[in-house]
Amino acid sequence: MAMQVFERPSWVIDKPSVVTIGVFDGLHRGHQALIERVLDKAHASQYLSGVLTFADHPLSVLAPPFAPKKLIYPDRKRQLLESFGLDFLVCLEFSKDFARTTPESFVEQILVRQTRVAAIVCGEDFCFGAEGKGTIATLRELGRQFNFEVEVLPAVVHKGIFVRSTMIRDLLYTGNVLLAAELLTRPYELRGIVVRGQGRGKTLGFPTANLKTSPAYVIPARGVYLCACFVPENLQIVPALVNIGFNPTFGSEHLSIEAHLVGFHGDLLGSDLYLFFLERIRDEMRFASVEELKRQIQRDCELGVARFESPALAPLRQSIERLVSASNTR
Repeated sequence: MAMQVFERPSWVIDKPSVVTIGVFDGLHRGHQALIERVLDKAHASQYLSGVLTFADHPLSVLAPPFAPKKLIYPDRKRQLLESFGLDFLVCLEFSKDFARTTPESFVEQILVRQTRVAAIVCGEDFCFGAEGKGTIATLRELGRQFNFEVEVLPAVVHKGIFVRSTMIRDLLYTGNVLLAAELLTRPYELRGIVVRGQGRGKTLGFPTANLKTSPAYVIPARGVYLCACFVPENLQIVPALVNIGFNPTFGSEHLSIEAHLVGFHGDLLGSDLYLFFLERIRDEMRFASVEELKRQIQRDCELGVARFESPALAPLRQSIERLVSASNTR
């Protein structure tokens, strides 16, 4: 049975359910552990399994300048949630009015009346209600009052690192896209539309697609990256060398994201591109001459293609293929 999606405030779940609640930005290993536990508990009791989530971080409404950049696109989050086999997904809209909801009202109206919650699975840092005043202790007390169970899972640790969205952002901001992919269980994805650039790449013999991306999403640290590039128009996945930076050799003052799609021929202007970050190749560098820059780009391409086909990156390539294949069949 397909996952039911509720996007209006008047939804009602007609059977007892087990749920988890959160923004789930990135849908990383920690979030996945919560969802797997929801599924286990629901199946054991023959209850429905569900997720209640927000499209945006609460700070995007309460204090926009302090809102963190996003790690996942809404359609990708929905696709991944559906792949778990959940019975339902509730998409909550966080507004200033919603932010004034007391912990007690949130539980009684949303969880008890509308979701018929029998159990809630949450992480150690879970809070809810106006100003985040609802703690796990509050939730347990309300659980006793309304007869639902509260199960708290410890933080997931991977290679000695606590898996949190904040940590993944920090890894991306320092260029460690490979470790970020391990915590996400798939490469970080950045989407953009191809806009007209300076044409320098074509002059150098390495034409690039210049991407305009949404300012709402994380842009990894400046440098040269190996990516898998998905072109939705023709459903191709090709290796790409992506430069994020200011093109210091040419003295540019504007940050640009330029992707050289290895072996790809065609006009991409106006096309959507999805970049999946596999590995960081090197820092952004200033070269003494254009010829020196061309030689370095050639070396980057040779290294990138070899790494793209390497067994070490095979699991990440396969995860991209699964994502793209599933999204194309929706």
